[in-house]
Amino acid sequence: MTGAALGALRESRWGKWAVAGRPLLYLVVFCAIPTRIMVAASFRSPGEFGGLAPFVGDDGRLDLTLESYVRLAEEHIRGADLDLVMGIARRILDQPIELIEGAEETPEYRPVLFYNE
Repeated sequence: MTGAALGALRESRWGKWAVAGRPLLYLVVFCAIPTRIMVAASFRSPGEFGGLAPFVGDDGRLDLTLESYVRLAEEHIRGADLDLVMGIARRILDQPIELIEGAEETPEYRPVLFYNE
């Protein structure tokens, strides 16, 4: 190909799709489509013997639920409460150690709070 033809190919719409098309196709096939499948599956009810129940129930209505998101939020709140309690306990229990370490390094200065972070 000549330089003029190569420049025209770069500026054409076909040239842009030729360069960006394969990575875009890869992202759509291996990221976007599976993500949509998992989001749709997260709204489904659990099946009778494991797995997922069908989208349409016996009565002909869609069988979608927010139960998994409610459970996830409850566990996150419980975990955050535990993190808060453990963080406060760690700060309280670390104070004597931090004061001793601070006193050994600089005997003329004894800090009230000594954080390593």
